[in-house]
Amino acid sequence: MIQKPFAMDRRSVQAGILALIVLLGLGLRVAYLFISGSWGAPPADDGIEYQILAGNLAAGKGYVTPAGDAYIFRPPGYPFFLAVVYAVTGPNPDAARLANALVSALACLPIYGFARRLWNWKAGLIAAAGLAFHPLLIYLVGLIYPESLTVFLVALSFYLTLVARQSSRAWPLLLLAATLAELIYVRPNLLIWVLALILWALAAFRTPRSRVRAAVIVIGGAVLLIAPWSLRNAIAFGEFTWMSTNGGVTFWASNNPLADGGWIEPSAATWQGADPPADLRGWPDLTPQESERRFQARGMQWVRENPGAFLALMPRKLARAFELSFGNESRQLNLPGAVQWLYYGFLGVCLLGAIVSWRQWRDLLPLYLLTLVFLASTVVYYGSTRQTTMLIPVMIVFAAKAILWAVESLLRIGRKNPVVVPS
Repeated sequence: MIQKPFAMDRRSVQAGILALIVLLGLGLRVAYLFISGSWGAPPADDGIEYQILAGNLAAGKGYVTPAGDAYIFRPPGYPFFLAVVYAVTGPNPDAARLANALVSALACLPIYGFARRLWNWKAGLIAAAGLAFHPLLIYLVGLIYPESLTVFLVALSFYLTLVARQSSRAWPLLLLAATLAELIYVRPNLLIWVLALILWALAAFRTPRSRVRAAVIVIGGAVLLIAPWSLRNAIAFGEFTWMSTNGGVTFWASNNPLADGGWIEPSAATWQGADPPADLRGWPDLTPQESERRFQARGMQWVRENPGAFLALMPRKLARAFELSFGNESRQLNLPGAVQWLYYGFLGVCLLGAIVSWRQWRDLLPLYLLTLVFLASTVVYYGSTRQTTMLIPVMIVFAAKAILWAVESLLRIGRKNPVVVPS
């Protein structure tokens, strides 16, 4: 009878600490917007296009170009997210930045839930703090980019895989399917990860019936939820395109005579041939699908003619992915060497966490699969800190485990070898 109030007290303290972490994370993000000069600044780079698309959606014009033509180049997930915000606030870029800050801070909640369910509340709070105070996540809220939303959806997906595994009910699987579908709408390349989750369904559930049920609901549900967009594209363009057409230029920009492991912007100079593209969208006289196929074919031609160079690029792509550069894909931002080495140390802590937690591989399989999909995507396409953002929830979970393991190991050693103070 005495322990119950104490237990309630402890849970209240844990909830209070978690709430404080989320609020501090949100406060840091909002403060950064003002300190960095992001507040009031016009959208830049990819953000310009996201801003236009979201504004058109919020105004009821549809997913169209400024000229009113159907649009297909970029995936629709992030523009639709912004359109919901703009329906309330109007097309204000600062509202988008605040929305980024909010979902980025709220990602602490599912990552806490995942680590707490898997290990304990201490690991959960460490993981939540890791996301709240991660410098890259704070930096990215100032950009009209989908990375903040991506991190939230990835963290929520991890949490729901654990809830689904520990529950006999269907609702966690249904929520997981919806979350994964939204994630695909934001980052279409993660479709491969979603399909790979069939391995999680086979490993995480005990009976053949529960395995089939999980696979059908999660993977089938996610595919069904993205089917309407594929149908929209087929109707609007007269040709099947399951999501968007920016995959071709991304492949060429990663694999061409000037490739350096990063992104090469398409232009007359970089194309190095007749009939160069007008910009990264391709050729005005071609359909978006035809432009995508031309980019893809040119990239594949280079790979076939230069297999050695393609293989030699792979470690450079991976190195770029795990460097700490707060610039975009085409610009490097020089940071002090000590900062880079601290980041390498952080990666080492993450690796330690992955090693010491291997016994729980069934619960961690979604994290392993996402890491493998990311690495495969990087060596095929290109590496950049921005693209690595999707792995931050994975890194934070393993770092939290490593810290917890190290502290508990030291405490065990201390108990076995107490310090005797001479009298």
